[in-house]
Amino acid sequence: MDEKPRSLGPDEAEALSDLGLQVMAALELNLVRRRLEGVLNRASGGFFTLDHEFRFTFANAGAARLLGARADMMPGAPIWTACRVSDRSRLGEGLLRAARTGSPARIEAYHPLSECWLDVAIDPSPDGLTIHVNDITARRREELIQRTSNRILRLIALGGSLPTILRAAARSIGDISPGLRAAIM
Repeated sequence: MDEKPRSLGPDEAEALSDLGLQVMAALELNLVRRRLEGVLNRASGGFFTLDHEFRFTFANAGAARLLGARADMMPGAPIWTACRVSDRSRLGEGLLRAARTGSPARIEAYHPLSECWLDVAIDPSPDGLTIHVNDITARRREELIQRTSNRILRLIALGGSLPTILRAAARSIGDISPGLRAAIM
């Protein structure tokens, strides 16, 4: 190629400058997006967003862990199938109610796939739902253990029969750990 480089005209120089600014803005936006995803993935709790069809548009690692799903399988998948959430479960009903009413919702629900009690804050947005999820299993177990102890001690103090006390204990164990309910009952 023996052609001599030519000078750019004013319109070409301006177009090249605009293109350079657009490329820089896109690179900066990508960097900000990666940093934000890094922050969200390092968070101990779960954070995810759903579109109006209840498909995942984003899920951090905490959400995948707490919902018992594979993070790589979540984007674009409906929560109903990706995390086996029933629309009749507390979580499913909370999601549907928040989407229908446009009002925030807060629920506590047991999720059998991850075997966790979850504190779920649901915030509707123009794009769908934004959901924050935290594992409250330890707190729920402590509360249930305290109530169970009080119930069994009351039965003993009232002279309850051994079968009655054992049934109450078995029922309480099932309440503390729903996954054990079928094994005990």
